[in-house]
Amino acid sequence: MKKILFVTIFSVLTSITFVMAQNQPQGIIAVDAGPGTLKALEGVQFQGKFKSVDAKTRKVFVVGPDGREFEYVLGDEWKNFNQIKVGDIVTMSITKVIVSDVKVINNGIKEREEKQTYSRAPLGAKPAGIIEHQVRIVSDVIAIDNKTNIVTLKGPYKTVQIAVGPEVIKGLKVGNQIEALITENVAVQVTAPPKP
Repeated sequence: MKKILFVTIFSVLTSITFVMAQNQPQGIIAVDAGPGTLKALEGVQFQGKFKSVDAKTRKVFVVGPDGREFEYVLGDEWKNFNQIKVGDIVTMSITKVIVSDVKVINNGIKEREEKQTYSRAPLGAKPAGIIEHQVRIVSDVIAIDNKTNIVTLKGPYKTVQIAVGPEVIKGLKVGNQIEALITENVAVQVTAPPKP
């Protein structure tokens, strides 16, 4: 079992985190914690510029302000691909919200539910869209180490150890269930470069 931070345990990897920073990546983190509860917001934004676009292979090169380049093949999920031009700017924003509460165990059933929704730019526009991925997890608290603030959770598929702050661990007991709702929004927008 790996010891991992509570805010990163539910990270959802996306296929578009390749975008190099046109401006330095900007991030925000906000946490509101109390006995047995945790609300966290984490966000980051990247920006890069298309250096080359191959319409036949859908292969693009994105370059950052430091000159580093990244090659990527954009799949069919990138609608309006033919609207991408060399010099266009791609902006990607990721926002992740975690809300967790301790619940008194009643039926002992562990759960995991996922759903994903999409919205895309209209036909003929520059590519843009938002993907929202939501995961609801109910896990059992099976061990608590008050010295290290490590909590062991058993979910429907695996058991993990997580590090939490002392203010969160105060409200936890072995036998409790933790319900966490994790919502991640990935927004991508391609825009023409500003006119000189």
